[in-house]
Amino acid sequence: MLRPRPFSLLAVCLLTCVAPAEDWPRFLGSRGDATTTDTNLPTQWSAEKNLKWRTALPGPGASSPIVVGDRIFLTCYTGYGDGSEGTIEQLVRHLLCVDRTTGQIRWTKPFALPEGIDEDPYKSYLTQHGYATNTPISDGQSVFLYLGKLGLYAFDLDGNQLWHRPVKSEINETRWGSAASLIFYKDSLIVNAVEENGHIYSMSKADGTLNWEFDTKATLVYATPNLLTTTTGEMELVVPVPEKVYGVDPDSGQQKWFVTTTLKNEMNGSVIVKDDVAYMYGGFRGVGSLAVRGGGRGDVTDSHVVWTSKDTSYISTPVLVDGHLYWLDMNGIANSVNAKTGERIQRRRTPGIRGGRGVKFFASMLSAGDYVYAVSRRSGTFVLKAEPDFPLVVQNQFEDDDSEFNGSPAVSDNQLFLRSNRYLYCIGE
Repeated sequence: MLRPRPFSLLAVCLLTCVAPAEDWPRFLGSRGDATTTDTNLPTQWSAEKNLKWRTALPGPGASSPIVVGDRIFLTCYTGYGDGSEGTIEQLVRHLLCVDRTTGQIRWTKPFALPEGIDEDPYKSYLTQHGYATNTPISDGQSVFLYLGKLGLYAFDLDGNQLWHRPVKSEINETRWGSAASLIFYKDSLIVNAVEENGHIYSMSKADGTLNWEFDTKATLVYATPNLLTTTTGEMELVVPVPEKVYGVDPDSGQQKWFVTTTLKNEMNGSVIVKDDVAYMYGGFRGVGSLAVRGGGRGDVTDSHVVWTSKDTSYISTPVLVDGHLYWLDMNGIANSVNAKTGERIQRRRTPGIRGGRGVKFFASMLSAGDYVYAVSRRSGTFVLKAEPDFPLVVQNQFEDDDSEFNGSPAVSDNQLFLRSNRYLYCIGE
């Protein structure tokens, strides 16, 4: 009898046991829930440990990187509001493509401010996040990005522009800029243009033509909406606005249901979906959160609200792990909540967060294995155990980078990608 050679066994093992790395193609990952199937993500790093590379960026930004195969895409801005003495007419946004292996910038695309666009000036709350806050999205063949008043763009992966569609732009009272990111539905892009004109749009991926528009009659909506599947298999687009939540048919743009809420002020945290329930966090401290079950018709405030709470994350999006919601709020208070009941389990101050006034956390949470990662603006990344007591495990910092970290992290193939206002980092063992 012939015995298989060791090399043959190794080859078979490599062919059958090595799964392809999962991309991170949109804000909060491929499932839109900031979770990853990677189980060997580093929990500790510094400039001397587990840092694969870092790349200097042309300018700041609060958007998140996305990972598509061997490419990383992210946005930034220069010329105005970046610490330079430029005027608003000199504002330029940039789309960058970075080589995932080396960290080298492959190509960039600049977007100057067109004539006739009344861009929001760099003051008030816009100074907290700037002009590159919307995260790109990719289907593996193209990359799409929304640049607020500049509209919607599509490029191939080599940087060739496929199309551009402007959006109607109006001036609202706050003028705090644009922040929501794109999501896919079938062959369409869902665009939150509430801060530009109060509408949610569905546009074709192929050429940007309009499928439908939904008038929210609202402002102060920076949250990325999400798709929910009801118990009967229907798809619903969940759109939170101050004091209301809408369930919209993603095929037609018609309203299916709404809920009246006490969530006032700006809507920052994006919609979290698990099964047929959507979780939303609104406004400023003390305004609250709620869980809504999909599948209703008309006013479902009395029938489909699962729970309400006064707890809120303010800006960052919590993560849902094993029946619990976890987040660090604007001041770094660690929270864990029972997702079925809304009951608070843990609320505890996190040590190691720099003092002073202002928001300490902009980035959304990340769940990887047994841990939750929370990227602070100026105090590094906090790694906490994903269990109801939510204990802190370690705090990681790059001591020589004193700029702000506002973007949410991305993960692919057990590597963590972080962006600050100065650098893009690749962290891996």
